[in-house]
Amino acid sequence: MLLGTLEARGYIERHGREYRIARRYAEFGWVAGELGILIRASKPYMARLTDQTGESTFLGVLTTNREMEYVEKVTSASPLRYDAELGTRAAYATTNGLVLLAGLNDAELETYIATTSFKALTPVTITDKEQLLDEIQRVRQQGYATLIDSHVVGAAGVSAPVRNQKGETVAAICVIAPVSRFKTKARAITDALLSTCKEISSNLPA
Repeated sequence: MLLGTLEARGYIERHGREYRIARRYAEFGWVAGELGILIRASKPYMARLTDQTGESTFLGVLTTNREMEYVEKVTSASPLRYDAELGTRAAYATTNGLVLLAGLNDAELETYIATTSFKALTPVTITDKEQLLDEIQRVRQQGYATLIDSHVVGAAGVSAPVRNQKGETVAAICVIAPVSRFKTKARAITDALLSTCKEISSNLPA
């Protein structure tokens, strides 16, 4: 039962009669490596951020094939809240993904744009390459990304980067809420998120 649940959620993979840690977690050093350190360092701050905003928070990283992957979350206690399974999403359609793409260098970003097939997940998903580049440039300038109805209709969110001691973007944290509630407190949520990500970044080990 437990192994089946872990397999269904993508934490482990079946190899014949054996189970192994899923490749994406092995690549990140999930058990005791950098991803584990990142999650442990971020979780208490994410819980506090959810308490402050009343909304769900998600920690995301960029996979080797340039997808955004949710690796940890703290869900809102509100009966009407946004929730989602951990796992991969199209980077271009999520706030965490935009922040992580903004952290790539220009050559890496050009490769991503040239090799990615952009599909509309909702009527407002950005699929035009030039428009996406403009949005990523805006994220670089303002330091956060905001999207409404881009990945899931009815959900809105804002994301900011978590940076290592070298100033490199290693992860992103987003706050996601129902659209109507998000719009009433977007500025307060953004300010709390930026402060939280700055704290996490300053406390990551070198």
